[in-house]
Amino acid sequence: MWSSTPAPRFPEAQGVLVCGIGRNVARAWPQGQGQGYSVKQTLKAFPEFRLCFYENDSTDKTVEAWEAWRSTWHPARQGWLQWVSRTLGRRPAAEDIGEDQGPLGEYTERLAEYRNWYVDEVILNTAEYPLDRFPWVWILDLDLEYGWDTPALWRAWQQLPADWLFAAHHGVVPSQQRQSTAGQRRRSDQTNQVDRWISYDTLAFQDHRFPEWPHTLGEGRYWQATRIKRVKRYLTRHLETSDAPLPVQSAFGGLGLYRRAPWVQSRARYRGRTGEVAHCEHLALHRTLGETGQGQGYLLPHFAVRKGRHGYKQPGDDAADS
Repeated sequence: MWSSTPAPRFPEAQGVLVCGIGRNVARAWPQGQGQGYSVKQTLKAFPEFRLCFYENDSTDKTVEAWEAWRSTWHPARQGWLQWVSRTLGRRPAAEDIGEDQGPLGEYTERLAEYRNWYVDEVILNTAEYPLDRFPWVWILDLDLEYGWDTPALWRAWQQLPADWLFAAHHGVVPSQQRQSTAGQRRRSDQTNQVDRWISYDTLAFQDHRFPEWPHTLGEGRYWQATRIKRVKRYLTRHLETSDAPLPVQSAFGGLGLYRRAPWVQSRARYRGRTGEVAHCEHLALHRTLGETGQGQGYLLPHFAVRKGRHGYKQPGDDAADS
């Protein structure tokens, strides 16, 4: 049985395809808590679902963690989770960029390659996953080890504007986590204090204030780009002052809900480079989806995905659906 926590049905309740990529993310999937717990609780809003994960070159126990998590599901549902695990001999893409490291292009092209696995195998695969049974797609980062507030997520989805095409959530980190030393962060973690939450997922963001493709290979150091700082200030201020959905051309933030029909119709794919321009892989995807004219993208600031402390677990909830 599922745990007894009541859950609303998603409007027009039908099945959802849950997709994500990860590497060395075992710590996010411990038994009975963390992201695995939050995913399981969230999926109570849907009558049917399939989970499709991708990982490559993990050196921790990522696959073992997913296997252990799957074993806590009811036997009839254990087949609803699948993954692909590859050994490509690559170091983590994020290690190839940074203040003194290589260009953004290789990083975003790799991420697009990995994400397009679930696009081809799952989202566009209407033979195995019929569109009438699975009209929704939920994209996750798989390293959200502290989970999220599931009732807040349900409320955010129930308040979506009628014309929504995709709904991204506001990804934030504690201000100390970005700006303090490792030692200071550890001390702050111990006291569980957060002075301020700030936006972090600026690469995927695009709206009427920031319409440009944000990066080219000639712009220099990725983390020092002026646009990143401007977008971070803008989104942090919006998070602190408004609960209204923000119309966007692109956004992600760690979780994103999509209407699947425009995705299938447009055959939209991730792309980390356009000609000589390197850019976040989400930008190209969202541009293609937007060109279908079938709705508007939104950033939902009243539900924030926190890459920091504060794990979510309801006291007394049973994480297993045995």
